[in-house]
Amino acid sequence: MNYAAPGLVRAADFTEAASEVIERWAATHRPEASFFRWASRIPAEDWGYDLFGWTREISAIQREFEQRIGFAIPLAPAEKRKTACFTLLKTHYVLVRKAETQSGMTVLKALLG
Repeated sequence: MNYAAPGLVRAADFTEAASEVIERWAATHRPEASFFRWASRIPAEDWGYDLFGWTREISAIQREFEQRIGFAIPLAPAEKRKTACFTLLKTHYVLVRKAETQSGMTVLKALLG
C-alpha cells in the first residue's frame, strides 16, 4: 500500500500505519515495550514522562504517522499532553480517529461503500 497518496489509503490502513509507527517508536525509545507490549503502557505512569517531555515524543510519532498516511491530522498541544496519561493503545485510537475524521474515511463508511 502506498501511504503517500491520500486517495489510495483505506480506513483500515490507518490502524496498520499507527501500529507500525508506535511499534517503531517503542523499538527505538523503549525496547522493553516493543513487540506490541507498548499497548498497555502509560507514558507518564510507566516511564515517568512529564506532560511536556511526552509532547516531544508524541509529536515525533504524529509526524511519522502523517508521513505514512500522506496528510496532516490536527492534534492540539493540549491533546498531545493528555496522551501522556493514556495507554498507548488509546493514543493509537486517537491517531486513527483523527485520520478517519480528517479524511472522511471511517471504517463504517468503508464497510458500507
